[in-house]
Amino acid sequence: MILGQSSTPDRTARCKHRPSGDDQRRAPAPDGRREPAEADGSDLKRQVAELRSRVETLEAELERARGVLDSATGYAVVTMNLGGQITSWNAGARAILGYDAAEIIGCSGEVFFPAEDRARRVFAGELPRATSAGTCGAMAVASGPAAR
Repeated sequence: MILGQSSTPDRTARCKHRPSGDDQRRAPAPDGRREPAEADGSDLKRQVAELRSRVETLEAELERARGVLDSATGYAVVTMNLGGQITSWNAGARAILGYDAAEIIGCSGEVFFPAEDRARRVFAGELPRATSAGTCGAMAVASGPAAR
């Protein structure tokens, strides 16, 4: 259509980008292919194989990340879920804070606060701020088994 010309669209013309019902081709797959689905399931098998490969890659990356965190023995790296329960604990946290992972994972992050801050529910106030900011600010932390 040239600008300035008046015309009405031809409603009988077939849309080039959308196959009609009698067209045996399917819409492009994520990889851009347009051939028909394989009746023997090989397309599904290929997709499953690709997903398994991606899972293996992600698991390997996760193991490398765990290795890095565990090798950071000079730093206590602790993660918590949105409810404030401790979900992971590195070797540095063990060395610095004195708790074994088995005894601390699943506990409330409140255990890191001194008794007077626990009584004032400081953790309950810090948790929403840490959740929205993605990190926590300076906090008084009770360290080691002696602070239990």
